[in-house]
Amino acid sequence: MSKSYLFIKGDAIMKTAETEEECLPVFLSFVEDLAGENAVDLVMYLMVNKMTDRELAEKTGYKLNKIRKKLYELYSLKIAKYKKQRIEETGWHSYVWELSVSGFEKYILDSIETIVNKLKQRLKFEEENMFYFCVKDRDVLFSFDEATELGFRCPRCSGPLEVFDNQPIIKKLKTAIEILST
Repeated sequence: MSKSYLFIKGDAIMKTAETEEECLPVFLSFVEDLAGENAVDLVMYLMVNKMTDRELAEKTGYKLNKIRKKLYELYSLKIAKYKKQRIEETGWHSYVWELSVSGFEKYILDSIETIVNKLKQRLKFEEENMFYFCVKDRDVLFSFDEATELGFRCPRCSGPLEVFDNQPIIKKLKTAIEILST
């Protein structure tokens, strides 16, 4: 059974890839969006070999503190992981960094689950409430309770409030939930 990869960026489905090689440009795009361009450079080196922060600094020409900051950012995103090693001669510790694609997959799946839960909450809110808007001043929505308190009159221009059709919003929320849940 072949594995297929679906990529979502912002509110758009980017593409489906059939192989890991097809995923690389999209993966690097995610890395850049989440951690910046310099992080992509580090990921490219870590794709080839496990490396220490000092080795990465030598290869990239970046300052060591900048390398460490980006590595910890990649670590927090579950893109990179490290192993702590003790240097016998000095007694100091060294950290060997490597990519953690499975960790990143889990990070993405957890993020999608969080987004789906938020979309479900919003869907429930939209389905359970009725909204009103001013015909003249369309940029303000009022809940049914607020509209009742206002006597179904706009507080800005005293014009009448009319029912807002939120069915298109509900439809978009349901579609997004369905796409992200599969």
